[in-house]
Amino acid sequence: MTPTHSIFRQTLIECKKIGDAYDYLPDGSTSYPFIYTGEMINTDTTHSDIVGTLNQTVHLYGRLSDRKTLMEYETKLHDAFKRMRHAFGYNLSMTDYTTRMIPDNTDVQPLLHVVMDVIFMYTKGEQLNG
Repeated sequence: MTPTHSIFRQTLIECKKIGDAYDYLPDGSTSYPFIYTGEMINTDTTHSDIVGTLNQTVHLYGRLSDRKTLMEYETKLHDAFKRMRHAFGYNLSMTDYTTRMIPDNTDVQPLLHVVMDVIFMYTKGEQLNG
């Protein structure tokens, strides 16, 4: 399994432990709040799957009244990502983390959209499961 897929899968597992989480942006019938494991950028240091960094973006969506819940999700996810050491055959460590909350008017009701950018450094390892 590639490092991008391994880290994506482990990130999604961690998100599902916190709340309703998806690996796609669900349609408008989905209940708020929810978590969407989204974009990623991989920088392969050695031009192989041995060493690299991966920026995984996680999105949190909720109504204006969900602000407290979104902040609790964000804190729990931060802590979970910081503790992640393995992802399906790769050793990893969170090296950087940024978050921002922005208003979102893509739905009929005003929403809050939290964007989390998590950077992991990874190396090929012997761990078989996250």
